[in-house]
Amino acid sequence: MKNIYFAGITALAFVVMTLASAGFALAAPGINTQLPYQGKLNTSAGVNVTDGSYDMVFNIYSASTGGTALWTGTYMAANGNVVSVTSGTFRVLLGSGTGNTMTLDFTTDTLYLGITVASDSEMTPRQRIGAAAQAFTANRVFGAGQSAIGTTTPVTTAVATIEATTTAAVPLAIRGFTGQAADLFRILTNAGSQLLTFTSGGNLGIGTTSPYAKFSVVGETVSEYFTATSTSATSTFAGGFAVETSGLVYDYSSNNVGIGTAVPDTKLSVV
Repeated sequence: MKNIYFAGITALAFVVMTLASAGFALAAPGINTQLPYQGKLNTSAGVNVTDGSYDMVFNIYSASTGGTALWTGTYMAANGNVVSVTSGTFRVLLGSGTGNTMTLDFTTDTLYLGITVASDSEMTPRQRIGAAAQAFTANRVFGAGQSAIGTTTPVTTAVATIEATTTAAVPLAIRGFTGQAADLFRILTNAGSQLLTFTSGGNLGIGTTSPYAKFSVVGETVSEYFTATSTSATSTFAGGFAVETSGLVYDYSSNNVGIGTAVPDTKLSVV
């Protein structure tokens, strides 16, 4: 029987974001999704195991005992991933080697590592996987608390705050994919209903998922004033038209126009 004398996950941070009031750091285009792990193997007598190559299996679970492995990494001579041990010490990149791609997204804080060496049974107790210090910031970005980009003082009631760092900086830019077909931007209710839609074609819709014009609104609108700048375009009011309720009224159903009345009964009714 072999014992782990010392072992530990040395880093666990897939997403790291640096927040600073003076600027921001660009994320790398890709990351190494392998986790460094090091440990020391002793015999039951408390001395280092003999130097050499050892078969090892690493399992990650969601429970400290029992359960089914969420990820398994096999580091054996049979698949070319055998682990080298010197003076009892070994180092492994979990997720490296043939068939060991790391598939976990680490969205839970209850993950445990189990280790099996050669033909021994899995060592106990399993080790709970901790986090690198930078992962505390990544956890906030993931939604466990307030997040901010470009500032260290997020808006009090906002989950996410994006602030321009200079007068020339654009706080947020959304760039579509080549041949973008899906909407560029949406605002939804908790139930999934779309409140605002910005299509890939540049149409903005409020209260509609399929705006047919540059600006489409379904429902009542209130505005201080309206300005039409085209001298050739025709404005169409499909449901009639009214100014100050009864100041000037066009009844769409009868094609009657009323001045001073909300219910014109002739083609032109003036009260």
